Amino acid sequence: MDGNAHWECEKHKRSLSEADQTRVCDEHLCLPGLFAFAEPINSSNDWIEFINRDDEKTIWRHGRNDGAFSTRELMQLSQQQLRIGMVTTAKNLYQAEVTGVCHDDILLRYPVEDSEIVWHGRASQLGDVWKDTYCEDLSLLTPIAMSDNFECRVAEYGGHDTDRVVVFWPDIKEAEIRKGKE
Repeated sequence: MDGNAHWECEKHKRSLSEADQTRVCDEHLCLPGLFAFAEPINSSNDWIEFINRDDEKTIWRHGRNDGAFSTRELMQLSQQQLRIGMVTTAKNLYQAEVTGVCHDDILLRYPVEDSEIVWHGRASQLGDVWKDTYCEDLSLLTPIAMSDNFECRVAEYGGHDTDRVVVFWPDIKEAEIRKGKE
């Protein structure tokens, strides 16, 4: 070693120049440990199959294989988008390729003027209010979508004839439950 850091491609058995490192190789496979939320369960020379740890149902592949996410696609997706499985299902169903991601702000679909504010108060009361209102343990539910912005965190939940949204403002420790109007 000459003291200068460098990257090597094991598949092609060569060092990578700075220019090589800025391009995504179509044959690149990420190190499985980079996906802390998923566990590798199968692999070949061209792909790695993962199962998401939190639900143990969502299985997805990374690499060069029908339905597998390329490194280029994984660079565009958030961890949450891979965890909820909706993108994986759509990719497999339509043999689609991820070419871009809409970073949807859920609150654009649930503006105050077009939503029913079910409750607003201290965030510490949210779980109890949810249980009293919907007879469900909020901590056991999986959101169908999540978004963060500089002011708040938002999680959208399905069910009960209409989707419901939790808005959490960490700076002021307040929360709100909204639902879409019929």
